[in-house]
Amino acid sequence: MDDILLSIDVGSGSLRCALVTTEGKILAQQKHAIRCWNPAGKMGFSSDDIWSNLVDTIKNLISLSNYEPDSIRGIGLDATASLLFLTADMKPIALPDNSECDVYGWMDHRALPQSEQFSAVMHRTGNHQRMIPETHIARALWLKQSHPELWKQCYCIIDLSDYLVWKLTDELIWTNGSLSRRFDEQLLEAVDFTDVKERFHGIHLPIGAAVGEGLCKTAAISLKLPVGVPVASAIIDGYGGTLSTILSRSKNEPVNPPETALKRLSMIVGTSTIYIATSREPQNIYGTWGPSPSVLPDLYHNAVGQSAAGILLDYILANHPAHELACNKARQKGLSITAYLNVQLEKMAGEQPVACLAENIHMLPYYAGNRTPRMDMTLVGMISGLKLDNSEGNLALHYLCTIQALALGARHNIETLICAGYEFDLLTPAGGLAKNPLFLAEHCNATGLPAAIPEQPDAMLLSGAMTAGLAAKLFSDWTHAIQSVSRYEQIINPDPELADYYERKYCVFLEMHEDQMKYRKIMATALNTTKNSVF
Repeated sequence: MDDILLSIDVGSGSLRCALVTTEGKILAQQKHAIRCWNPAGKMGFSSDDIWSNLVDTIKNLISLSNYEPDSIRGIGLDATASLLFLTADMKPIALPDNSECDVYGWMDHRALPQSEQFSAVMHRTGNHQRMIPETHIARALWLKQSHPELWKQCYCIIDLSDYLVWKLTDELIWTNGSLSRRFDEQLLEAVDFTDVKERFHGIHLPIGAAVGEGLCKTAAISLKLPVGVPVASAIIDGYGGTLSTILSRSKNEPVNPPETALKRLSMIVGTSTIYIATSREPQNIYGTWGPSPSVLPDLYHNAVGQSAAGILLDYILANHPAHELACNKARQKGLSITAYLNVQLEKMAGEQPVACLAENIHMLPYYAGNRTPRMDMTLVGMISGLKLDNSEGNLALHYLCTIQALALGARHNIETLICAGYEFDLLTPAGGLAKNPLFLAEHCNATGLPAAIPEQPDAMLLSGAMTAGLAAKLFSDWTHAIQSVSRYEQIINPDPELADYYERKYCVFLEMHEDQMKYRKIMATALNTTKNSVF
């Protein structure tokens, strides 16, 4: 019988659990929606909701499969870059404006003033990087400054992924991937925030290490699994997806050495996007996150990405007058709304490439600010080319325009990396949007790079399988784990005939940002003129 690994992937709208072999074959999986509160500029989850759904999903997975609980050799998990503040009795502190939430979601931007406070100090000390409000240390400073009464209650600051490991093992741990631990001592002193350090607890472990004595009795009873099953230290979902694909190979190719990652760009595309590059030496690059050490020996990573991707597509579709009509037609055909619109666009295009349908409609996709490379969360979205058109065809064009804008945003990020010396010859995608052929095709066309389609459509679930296998000592090291599970099915290439089209689209994309800055300057000047005339 195959060695079976239990993989847990906690996303923004759902969590998934799967039984996976050490060769990366998903034997069975279950998915469950989780509650997400996402008002403007904020995002929150409920830890009770996540945990109870995780328990139910794992129990359903085991009961509906042909595998016994005793056959599970290890448990691994990844989760979004979200954050909790815990009291001394390890109870999550509720968000001050929503008693149902106690997890600060990765897309929560309420700490914008604090991130700007850190950025100002960085600038004065010669570090011209910028901090964005998705940074955990900015969120911690926000809690202290905005809600000192809650800050006094806070005993422990912890990543969501590490919190779930604690629930499984009753052990407090952190890893090099724990984002709450990423801070600069001098920055803390400069903003009088050194007391944050006393709120970090637990032992340090490598990513994928076995935690304590494995699955604790309380969790084992809830999950109906044996006590002591090895549980791995967790990983952030984007990085987990990267490791699931970065050394992928076709069935007939030999295993790739770690150096293969140097010319590949990981492309993790879901609710948000993150693109992770690999280098031999650590590189400090403005407009990127990093450098951070890789789990692969003697390598380093820099990351770029966009805060709103899948969530932006959902927003654009849901707010179009033809959305309900298109959804009803999609359901009748047994298709998702995006699959249905892909078909409609093919019909609309006829003999011309689908991409050219959006020749006169353009978008700047900064609806949630710009994570990188501009690192300016005050930027907003823009659309040029709107018409009084409530038709389903117009909905399809807005959908295509959004995909192209996200692809052009990827190109902007990739060019930032290339200017710093990176060279890429392959995109390695994973995540929900990687299942959308139009999304992938337009990324290839916009960036000029081919993409390797994962053999396993749900490649993100390989992340937890790799850490589980490492904890259970079924893999000797990370290189072995990645080479064992990661394969691609095919390569898709950019259409060379669209190179000029996308060159022009990219010029418009960059110009739209310049226009936004120009409009701000005009309005600021007008405002000052008005104020001066009053006095």
